[in-house]
Amino acid sequence: KDPKRQPASDARPPVLVGDDACYYTGATREIEVSIFPRPTDPSAPVNHFNVISPDRRVHSVDYEAYWFGPGESIVAVKDGLLISVKVANIKGDWTDQDRADDIELANLVVPRVG
Repeated sequence: KDPKRQPASDARPPVLVGDDACYYTGATREIEVSIFPRPTDPSAPVNHFNVISPDRRVHSVDYEAYWFGPGESIVAVKDGLLISVKVANIKGDWTDQDRADDIELANLVVPRVG
């Protein structure tokens, strides 16, 4: 199955994908990229879960980036924006290959933002 841009995630209930994001699904994997202003609200997920912290830093890239969770999605910080990149199996489990693909996709997206 060829990847197709989706207007909503396949979650139950579906979550609408806003104008600041792209969500694609293929036969076995999903890709999501979103770009939004860095939130100041302490309850925003990136702040609530302390994503931007030294222990979550992705050191293998040439820009400021962090793992959202233990090897889940990458969140890059650039020009007051957050760029979130996620590659995952449709069933939601992450593999080492997905994490490598997160980095590869982030390397394509992040330098073009701003």
